[in-house]
Amino acid sequence: MEFTKDIVIKLLVPIISVVLTKLFDLYGKQLGNPRPTRKYRFDKILMDKKIDILNKIDELKEKKVTPYINVQVKFLYESLGIYLPAWHAHQLIRYIASENMSSIDVRLSSFLRYPVIGNYSVEGFSVNAKKANKLYWVGSVFGMVAVLVLIMSGWNSVLPYWRHQSLGLFLVFFCIYFAAVIFVVYFMFSLIENTWLAVQFGRVFELWLEHNPQSEN
Repeated sequence: MEFTKDIVIKLLVPIISVVLTKLFDLYGKQLGNPRPTRKYRFDKILMDKKIDILNKIDELKEKKVTPYINVQVKFLYESLGIYLPAWHAHQLIRYIASENMSSIDVRLSSFLRYPVIGNYSVEGFSVNAKKANKLYWVGSVFGMVAVLVLIMSGWNSVLPYWRHQSLGLFLVFFCIYFAAVIFVVYFMFSLIENTWLAVQFGRVFELWLEHNPQSEN
């Protein structure tokens, strides 16, 4: 009974570590700022639906501008996976069309996934380097700490089985901890890479807006 309980506890350690890592990652993405629940991703939405929603937005833009119309436009953009202020979403669509950009462009996808890296003024945009650096910090520091904890706890868990020549249990726990470490490392590099791609897109988008200004309510 005690042996079974010990096995269950050791199996739960890496699972809990991974769950905590994901929760901390979500906190890092938000950086203390509330964000909407993301139900849609721009690159996952069917092309026909994209065209239909953009047509509806064009129809609303022809009407007299009111707060109600602006809210409708914002909700339509969010149904496309574009969680930006309405004016900036307009400019983003202009930029995509102007540059003939693919809807599955990795930089665009990263930018839409991490819009927190931007400063959104009334009719302007700039990359917020401070928030981007926080995301890098969260991804690297917490990722390394999580990996270190997993390695230490894994070593303490599998060593007794190695000493007692319990090869089956040793392999089971070794594989579990190894998979957990690989997952955390992948998660860490994924966050860092996506943040970097988002920043690269944001800087190019910022320059494009400066050279292609458009006043639009």
